[in-house]
Amino acid sequence: MVDPVVSIAAAEAAKTGGGVLSRLLGPTADEMGVQLQEWYRRKNVERVARQAEAKASTGTAGSIPPRVAAEVFEKAQWADDDFVAEYLSGVLASSRTPDGTDDRGVAWTALVGRLSADQLRLHYIMYRAFRKLALGLEYEALSDVLQRPLVFQASEIITAMKLSYEVESIYRVLEALYGLSAEGLVGEQFQHGGADFLNKANQDRYDFPGFVGDLFVVYATTRGSTLFLHAHGRGLDWAAAITDPATDLVVDWPDGEEVADVGARWKEDFKIA
Repeated sequence: MVDPVVSIAAAEAAKTGGGVLSRLLGPTADEMGVQLQEWYRRKNVERVARQAEAKASTGTAGSIPPRVAAEVFEKAQWADDDFVAEYLSGVLASSRTPDGTDDRGVAWTALVGRLSADQLRLHYIMYRAFRKLALGLEYEALSDVLQRPLVFQASEIITAMKLSYEVESIYRVLEALYGLSAEGLVGEQFQHGGADFLNKANQDRYDFPGFVGDLFVVYATTRGSTLFLHAHGRGLDWAAAITDPATDLVVDWPDGEEVADVGARWKEDFKIA
C-alpha cells in the first residue's frame, strides 16, 4: 500500500506539472512521491518530462520503471543544453511500456550522462545524415549498411555544430569524434585528414577531389543507431528502424535551434574504377 502522505505529494507533483508526470510515469508517479515533486520544481526536469510526454504514447496505459525515472530526472537537473534534454527525454519516453518493467533505459541514461553536449550534437548530426543516405536501401542485414562508411566535410560539421571557424573548433570536433568511438557509437576505424592524406591512406583506391579542409570518414554502428532511436523515443525498436522511412525520427527544435543538414556521401562514391 502506498503511504497516504506520499500519495498526496505525488498528486501535488502531478498537479504542478499539469498531469504530465501522472500521464507519463503511470503508477511510478505514486511510488516516487515526494522526491518526484522536488525534482519537478526544477525547470530542466519539467522540460525533459514534457518533451518525453510528446514522444511517448501516453494515450494508453503504461508506466516507466522508477529506476529509469530516477536516473533521468537526476541528470535532467543539469540539462541546460538542448541536445542533452532531447536525448534524456527520448530515453525516458522509450522506457514507457504497458507493464513498466523494462529498465534498459538505466544503461542508456548513464551513457547520455557520460557524453558531452559536443558529442551528442555530433552524434545527432552524423546519424541523421546516415539515415538520410540509408533510407530506402535494400539489404539483408543492418550490418550490410554499417559496413559502408560515410564521408563528411569538417567545415559542414563545424557549421552544423554552430562553432566558429577556428583551429580549436576542429580540435573540439575531433575530441567529440574520438569520444563517440570510445563508446562504440561510431566505428573505431574512422579516418580524418585532408583529401591528399586520405587518398594515400587508402592506397590511392579512392579519390576525394575538390574538398577544402579536413574530411571525416566514419562508420555507423548498431549501438550508435540505437542511441539515435532512443533520442527520438523509439528505443524499443531494433536498430534497423533507423533506415525505415515509416519510422518517424523528427525533432521539433525550438525556433533558432534548428540543426543544419550536412552533405554526407558514401565513401564508395569516391572509389576509383
